[in-house]
Amino acid sequence: MNISLIELISCSPTKSNLCTMKPKIDNLINRKEIERVADSFLSKLQCSYTQCTVPDPANDDYIEKLDWRKDPIRNHSDWTVIIRDGKGSKKYHVHKAQLAGWEKRSEFFAKEFTDKSNTMNVSDVYLPNPAAEVFPLLLDYFYDLKTLDFNTKNAAALRYISNYFDVRDLYGKVVKFMESDLTIKTAPSYILAAEAVMDKEL
Repeated sequence: MNISLIELISCSPTKSNLCTMKPKIDNLINRKEIERVADSFLSKLQCSYTQCTVPDPANDDYIEKLDWRKDPIRNHSDWTVIIRDGKGSKKYHVHKAQLAGWEKRSEFFAKEFTDKSNTMNVSDVYLPNPAAEVFPLLLDYFYDLKTLDFNTKNAAALRYISNYFDVRDLYGKVVKFMESDLTIKTAPSYILAAEAVMDKEL
């Protein structure tokens, strides 16, 4: 599929991959941000002097999947989560639709996203260190990026974090795993893990 450049895209006559965007937008709030988005778009095109060829959208390599690990501008992140553990903090750039928009939703974040007083689009959360360390696993679960493997070492922290963020689907799965994994041999590990995250219910 070919698109006419006209006034939208200007390409170099000598370098087929050298194209620039000429958007007709008045009163740009953040020109650099728009240029970065434009660069992302142009990188998907195969440009010549007179036209650009758009790759087949059905090709998985072309489709830009949402991913909390990717550049927040190019991946259109619309929320930031700051996790603090008492020793430091880490920012995660996420997408509201992934954290609260489907069956793996977090009721905690669903409420955060509808809080009109939060004009900064930021959630600042304190977690015990073991829970903070498994937060990336929780994000992978939301984004369906990797299969979440439960084990004796991470189960207690995942139970805590799924309960804290009210992720009912995940909470049910991790509790089911722990019930099957709990033995005389693993019990001491679960006791220590529960103390580490201050989980008095475990």
